[in-house]
Amino acid sequence: MKEQMVTITVNGRQVEAEQGGNLLNLLRSLDLDIPTLCHDDRLTPYGGCRLCVVERKDGRGGMIPACSTPVQRGMAIETQTEAVIESRRRNLQMLMLNHRMECPVCERSGDCRFQELIYLYGTPEEQLPFELIRRPIDDSSPFILRDPEKCILCGTCVRLCDEIQGVGEIGMVHRGLEATVTTLLERPLDCEFCGQCVNACPVGALIVRPYISGIPAWIREHRKSICSWCSCGCELDAEIYGGKIVRVSSDPTSEPNAGTLCVKGWLGWDLLESPERLRQPLIRKEGRLRECSWSEAIEAVAAAMIRGRDQAKPAAAVASSRLTNEDALLLGRLITEGLGSDWLGLGPDGGLRALKEGVAPVLGSARSTITLSELRDVDYVLVLRADPGRTHPLLKRELIRRHRQRKLPFAMAAAFTGGLERHARPFLGILPGSEDILLAWLSRELAERGLLDEGLEGYRSWVDSLKVWTTEKTAERTGVTAERLEELLQHMLKAEKLGIVVLTGHALPGDEAGTTEAAASLVAALGRKAGLLVLGEKTNLQGCLDSGLTARAPEEILEALAASKIGCLYLLGEDPVGSWPRSMGGSEALEKADFVVVQDAFLTQSARAADVVLPVAILIERNGTGTSPDGALRRYQRLVDPPAGVLQDGEIIRTLAQCLDLKLPDDDDLFEEMGGVKDEGLPHLRPFSTKPRSSGGEGYFLDASPQLFHSGGTTVHSARLRELSPDIVVRMAPEDARAAGLENGDTVRIVGEGREMLLRARLDRCVKPGSLVVPWRTRENGASRFITREGEVVRVRMRRS
Repeated sequence: MKEQMVTITVNGRQVEAEQGGNLLNLLRSLDLDIPTLCHDDRLTPYGGCRLCVVERKDGRGGMIPACSTPVQRGMAIETQTEAVIESRRRNLQMLMLNHRMECPVCERSGDCRFQELIYLYGTPEEQLPFELIRRPIDDSSPFILRDPEKCILCGTCVRLCDEIQGVGEIGMVHRGLEATVTTLLERPLDCEFCGQCVNACPVGALIVRPYISGIPAWIREHRKSICSWCSCGCELDAEIYGGKIVRVSSDPTSEPNAGTLCVKGWLGWDLLESPERLRQPLIRKEGRLRECSWSEAIEAVAAAMIRGRDQAKPAAAVASSRLTNEDALLLGRLITEGLGSDWLGLGPDGGLRALKEGVAPVLGSARSTITLSELRDVDYVLVLRADPGRTHPLLKRELIRRHRQRKLPFAMAAAFTGGLERHARPFLGILPGSEDILLAWLSRELAERGLLDEGLEGYRSWVDSLKVWTTEKTAERTGVTAERLEELLQHMLKAEKLGIVVLTGHALPGDEAGTTEAAASLVAALGRKAGLLVLGEKTNLQGCLDSGLTARAPEEILEALAASKIGCLYLLGEDPVGSWPRSMGGSEALEKADFVVVQDAFLTQSARAADVVLPVAILIERNGTGTSPDGALRRYQRLVDPPAGVLQDGEIIRTLAQCLDLKLPDDDDLFEEMGGVKDEGLPHLRPFSTKPRSSGGEGYFLDASPQLFHSGGTTVHSARLRELSPDIVVRMAPEDARAAGLENGDTVRIVGEGREMLLRARLDRCVKPGSLVVPWRTRENGASRFITREGEVVRVRMRRS
């Protein structure tokens, strides 16, 4: 419905505005400078600092806070009268009462909104009869320092933590001059360490230790890029000095993240300077890897590729979906045109099978049909397979914000939890891997009500295949009660627009392709009423798919390698020995390989078995483009240089191409090729089928899926992330710990699949009872050693060591 427009007067000028719109936003749209310290467009208006006061001159005289005042017909507003200026000066004076003034040595000097406003407006000369209340600096929390003597009680940190993060770790206590921001019982912070409170603080009351530099804000260089930890594509704002990161934040106007980051995007960048980084090529001599020059390493790799080609044993490449679009296209040219091989594939990254085998056969192209930004405005969201607070934190924040600010509900169906379940309406604690059955039941119920498009190709046979999934059978197979199923159905029936999100990641139980096909079928049958979003585990899965890096499946390449059909195996960011399911036989295949090249930033288990290891730039050390899940291009800008002598993937590929006398196109020409995948046809429904699944036997469910602080094998090289979440711990529900007689810090032996690990117990109320959360990779081994097949349900035993 179109908003009603009304006329109001601002500083003597008549303007049109939306009835009920926010007055502060209107005034700022007129290029009027209205100061605030507590206002944030992402939050519910608060009106705490009273600096945005304006004077009303339409018969309802007096000072009103612009941030919390709706526009009304006939208003007359003045923004710069003497009374307004004096009010702002006195409010600044009140805020200064309990603020320790040490601007010249404060970490936020030059980047402090409070400091700017005092310089701009000044304060009354007379001193108020109150003394500064002394409070000590709280340095008990990891990384974040809290200085209550600088806090101006704007409440922004408290509201962000509650309304956007849904954590509520901090709050205001006491009243008047005694008021302060603190945690429950003044204990150390135990939160997600997203950094929103620190980045939003307008003064120096919250400071993060790693970014204390003493470097003035006005000599720092600001650079923007896209975070490349996961597929959400959050925008970063990095402050650089001397080629080093001084601070990382995000602009509240950025898209799609609206100024929010996760702990990896805020603090995880210390791994770029990790002492474990590879900085020099390695070549195997006399059975050992030794440092060598780039020319020697490249010549050895090129010679091995040519030798294999001459012996009719083609080269094969397996790449990570962290490659940029340009680097992916260059790799494809190198293998297909330079070496005449079609042995080219992506590793078993989360989301690959979901898009290629789940979405593409149904919707005609391997991509999502709705964006993260569009998901904000749908009436109801169903999230499947995981807790996005662990796998894709940006999605979690969007769901929390919708729920807390606009009362738009969402449902989550997942076997393992991470804290978001308490906000879901409803949460379905589903048996591992049974999400496809839940979707089949939903499709059946909606079809019986005549709400689906019966004209789709294959519709009749698809609907017939769903008839066996009655409510009783679905409840039995999914572990969800009939009452919860009915609650979910009623929410979906009320929704005018529906969003279905399928999350992917290593070690998530179940068949990601089957679940995604069931979701795509339901979305296709609902037509324009629904959209599907598939979030891959790594940053550029969609771009690597669009670039054609899927000619061969990774297991097919390993089988050919073990059968001596491959001459040279080229691994880019993949670790078949340490990170792939054991059933793929990565270790055995590499032992039989003629020649193995690993291109990685760290010495992985596969790198230890390689003939040549090439160090490479990663994350924000790269230039190029990526592709979002819906197909839009986004550009990565290099924020910091890689270690001296270390090259980006594409630079290494170009050097190899020169040795093979292959001319590759410039990056600008490659950019022109990136139009994305075209639709391959109209939606086509296939009969539903589900794979038989095992409960895994006796014991605790092993949860090795992505965690907030750790995902894959790269994050364990960040000392900051390891401090926040040690990779040597097993997280368990407090009730499971009590039943086993365990306390925090006890040494625990995890046994299963003929293997065992020694870890330290950590009690976590967010862990689902009956499951144990173990890191997928540590610097030594990890839960990957228990995983035999992709998507399998694994149970383990636990005992005190």
